[in-house]
Amino acid sequence: MTTVTRTAGYNARESILNLLSDAEVANVSNAEARSVIRAGEDYIDLEHPDLGAQKARAETTIKAGHALSKSAVSDETWEIILTYLKTHSRTANGN
Repeated sequence: MTTVTRTAGYNARESILNLLSDAEVANVSNAEARSVIRAGEDYIDLEHPDLGAQKARAETTIKAGHALSKSAVSDETWEIILTYLKTHSRTANGN
């Protein structure tokens, strides 16, 4: 991974986390201690936010602190994050 790629990933992660309320940040902090995302749970891999929302399979294991599960935030915040990712993806791809 290049420095530019790492920096872009870090910036996207920080931008996503800045969309959360204080209560959601607390939920995410607790959820980050887990390394396994439950099967069927929607999540965003914060190492690769450009992949958008994903649905966990039974074997999905994520490094602790590298995933944001839908269950950790409100439905409203989840939609804001998805909109951000769509906009960011289009901007990054030059569309």
